[in-house]
Amino acid sequence: MSDVMADRTPPHNIEAEQAVLGAILIDQDALTSASELLVPDSFYRTKHQKIFEVMLGLSDKGEPIDLVMMTSAMADQGLLEEVGGFLT
Repeated sequence: MSDVMADRTPPHNIEAEQAVLGAILIDQDALTSASELLVPDSFYRTKHQKIFEVMLGLSDKGEPIDLVMMTSAMADQGLLEEVGGFLT
């Protein structure tokens, strides 16, 4: 029975993940609410996990969460190509 469960795709909603990340880019205060409920592993797509991790890191440093800072932070961490290239 456990082999069957291991082969199943966990429930996920890519559009919802994108909406959460987009909401944080629009209003970084949304990260406070999101981080009370979500951790990076809550996201199905690996690139969404990494984007959320970068957002959390910027927030921890007191940096703004915007396209410029996100792009810079991901480039510094070598993540830009992994998450899909430049954020525009």
